[in-house]
Amino acid sequence: MRTLTVVRRRHLGGRRAAPRERSALVLSSHRPAAAGSGLDMPRVDFVELASALGGSVSFPTAPASRLGHIERHLGFGFSQALRAARAGAGVFLSLSEGLGLPLATFDRAGTPHVMIAHNLLRPRMRLYSQLTRSLGRIDRVVVLSRVHGDFIRDTVGLGSERIRFVQPAIDERFWRPREGAVDGTVVSVGQERRDYATLVEAVRPLGERTVIVASSQWSIAAGDARGGHGDRVSFRSGLSFEELRELYARAA
Repeated sequence: MRTLTVVRRRHLGGRRAAPRERSALVLSSHRPAAAGSGLDMPRVDFVELASALGGSVSFPTAPASRLGHIERHLGFGFSQALRAARAGAGVFLSLSEGLGLPLATFDRAGTPHVMIAHNLLRPRMRLYSQLTRSLGRIDRVVVLSRVHGDFIRDTVGLGSERIRFVQPAIDERFWRPREGAVDGTVVSVGQERRDYATLVEAVRPLGERTVIVASSQWSIAAGDARGGHGDRVSFRSGLSFEELRELYARAA
């Protein structure tokens, strides 16, 4: 995995790693529901990363607290980033800018830091980065889209040598193709920035059974299932991974 190669480099942005070996700390804003076996649910990518790096994972400790709700609404994990900065890790891997930017602000030891960026162009992320200059203290920014990388380079001004592109992580053991299960169903899955009202109008003339799964375990936004739809279109949410895999298998 290229992400591991980026993290394991001895020199990041011209800075040498600490003389003594310290473990990697992977910062995640979500806790996995359970450990995946590769059979009943997909393996968790950040757990696999921490294991491969010989490190540990930092999770939010009190997601149900008032502070946790406020931070989640803002999109920043300030308290978690502050705890991580005090942990004395040998290298940081932040799985989102909402954790990586605050961590870069709090960490004054110059610890090598790799951050996976999902949308650095959001106004709040750009404003925070400009006010704190935190992006300049992150050694490598990993993007999941080449277009996003180009925008970061051209709009944010981050040097190309500090941007790395990797493919999104997919557990091929769990999300495996199946033979003979297709029944012609049209399937759309996702929650944020979806225009399901337009999708419903687009599939209506087809007369095909359409299932829209307007939910996501990674998002706090409400799925948009508004608008009328016919008998052949249904909205679902809260599916298990196995149920979702069965739905994918039937999709045309």
